[in-house]
Amino acid sequence: MMRRALLLAALVLLAAGCTAVPSGSAGPLPPRVTDRRSTTGGPPPAPVVTNTPPAEAVPLPPRPVGVDWSSPADVAAAMLVALWTVDTTKDPSLYAAQVRASVYCSPNYGAELRRLRPGAPPDGTWTLWASHRATTTVAVAAAPESGGPVNTPAVAYVEDVATVTPVGRDGWNGQPQMWVEFVTLSRPSRTTGWLVSGVETAP
Repeated sequence: MMRRALLLAALVLLAAGCTAVPSGSAGPLPPRVTDRRSTTGGPPPAPVVTNTPPAEAVPLPPRPVGVDWSSPADVAAAMLVALWTVDTTKDPSLYAAQVRASVYCSPNYGAELRRLRPGAPPDGTWTLWASHRATTTVAVAAAPESGGPVNTPAVAYVEDVATVTPVGRDGWNGQPQMWVEFVTLSRPSRTTGWLVSGVETAP
């Protein structure tokens, strides 16, 4: 119940143009939108409605090599690293990371990530990073939840903690930010690889 409350609060803040501030953070990144369906039998969470028109079609990057597509944990970790890794000297916004992360996703969820442009965080995080010409490094650690949903041959659930650390080319070191990520993966059959079908983010 606490996990779902955090997610709904984050989605409300995102829809309002705000960001949730994790304790001890110098300036958070915005929680990412999710299409994960309820695991309790209830209806899925309502989608976030924005006033921004759909972005133009974005070319899908090639699928990365070196990923064990038969492992839900491996695919989830690779997707989260891509989702939070940015280089402010090359990326115009966090949207660039969403596009890169979409190659690990199901067709529907990947299209959603490529369609939604988060823009610059209103708290000035991106501006701060860009002023230091910063890049981020991302460390992902497994944090399985006790009593969480049970995996099936077609659907798997992974809980990770992503630690995002901005480092400037001018020697500046930003404060690391930690995000709890609830990742849902799916596959059409046992012989096909896993793909991310939804991500819930909570500070």
